[in-house]
Amino acid sequence: MKKKALICLGTLITTFGFSQSYEITDIGTNYNSIQIETTLSTANLCNWVYQTKSREIVLDDGTKIILLPNGSCGQLDDHAFAPVKWSINGTTLMIGHSYEPTLTKEQRQELKATKQ
Repeated sequence: MKKKALICLGTLITTFGFSQSYEITDIGTNYNSIQIETTLSTANLCNWVYQTKSREIVLDDGTKIILLPNGSCGQLDDHAFAPVKWSINGTTLMIGHSYEPTLTKEQRQELKATKQ
């Protein structure tokens, strides 16, 4: 009996301790609201949120989602997330690393000048 109670308590703590809160602010062109909601409700975004501030992510179709803070599992507020490409495949949130180089202002101006 005690073992079952501990398992139930552990499940509740895990479920509520790591639950993610989000707001969909703009729906893009590829995914409908049901697909987005279903995907986000099952995604583990614990390492992709901040502890006390919100973070906006944009899916590959332009959908904008604000990930609300999670003090129990989020990153420190000064954490710099690597640039990634967010998308949905079925009901799975896909996070792909972006290997595009980050250019300085001078490098962007130089690149722009060479294209003209």
